[in-house]
Amino acid sequence: MIESTDTAVCRTPSIAITGSKGGVGKSTLVVNLAVLLARSDRRVLVIDGDLGLANLDVLLGLVPPRTVEELVHGEARLEELLIEGPGGIRILPGASGIPELARLHEHARAKLLGALTEGTRLADHVLVDTGAGLGENSLALQLAASRVIVVTTAEPTSLVDTYATIKVLWDADPAKQVDLVVNNVASEKEAMRAYERLARACGHFLQREP
Repeated sequence: MIESTDTAVCRTPSIAITGSKGGVGKSTLVVNLAVLLARSDRRVLVIDGDLGLANLDVLLGLVPPRTVEELVHGEARLEELLIEGPGGIRILPGASGIPELARLHEHARAKLLGALTEGTRLADHVLVDTGAGLGENSLALQLAASRVIVVTTAEPTSLVDTYATIKVLWDADPAKQVDLVVNNVASEKEAMRAYERLARACGHFLQREP
């Protein structure tokens, strides 16, 4: 069981962006938010935390020479692995198709979480694109960030998965700030209806709302 701890990592001013399930637009939101912040003269660092199934480099048309695999194995420092993306954002590339990265042992995971702390020295904003779902790596990154944005759609299955994601997160850290983005909707009204359904469920069963 992963629990929140009072460490420097947990106090890092960063945003973990996660998804209720794959395909909800999580990575697209990360990229657009990062570029928007960079256009406001902010230094932005994006960490591709979707270990084993990383896709930010593909989304941006980049071919990284090195990846987060070298960081978690202790073969390179964070600054040595960063590549530049659109608008001057800096990216720690993930790795795809490497099963062992999806099941990091405690020491390797600590190196990944340490990138959040070190990232605050290099950037004004640290955005973490976590894997979708409730994997240990994804949950650890969410707990290490100062706030979490959960991306969902208005589909009932997506909302159910979102509720489960929020429940597990708040069970581990009841004080964690959680925000919701309802993606792929035709109007703000449709998004608000989806939010209200989820908020009612959270309020009733978890005694708080995102």
